[in-house]
Amino acid sequence: MKLNTLNLAAFLALGSVAGNIYAEPMVYGHGSKKCGSFVAAIEEKRAGNGEHVYQFMVWTSGYASAWSAEYKFDYFKNADTKSLEIWLDNYCQKNPLDTYLMATIKLLGELRDR
Repeated sequence: MKLNTLNLAAFLALGSVAGNIYAEPMVYGHGSKKCGSFVAAIEEKRAGNGEHVYQFMVWTSGYASAWSAEYKFDYFKNADTKSLEIWLDNYCQKNPLDTYLMATIKLLGELRDR
């Protein structure tokens, strides 16, 4: 079985037997930031500056597009950007030390299971 970065991320994040004892895969951009950074960006958006939230959501769209291409599944079918943003904010509020990558992987798992 080809174990590429996406498969490894899914294996580690979505219920592997070994749990999360292994390091997350190398990721670039906003995925490497902590969830607390996303929460801070949401607070900035509420104060009138949504640029950082936009950057996070663009990263999320790109990551989801890669998963969709790899697994031939439309993760964002029937999902609107605002709902995705709210889900990510709720997750990150509860898990500020997780990476934004982990929040995105959990979101994709949630969307996959709908």
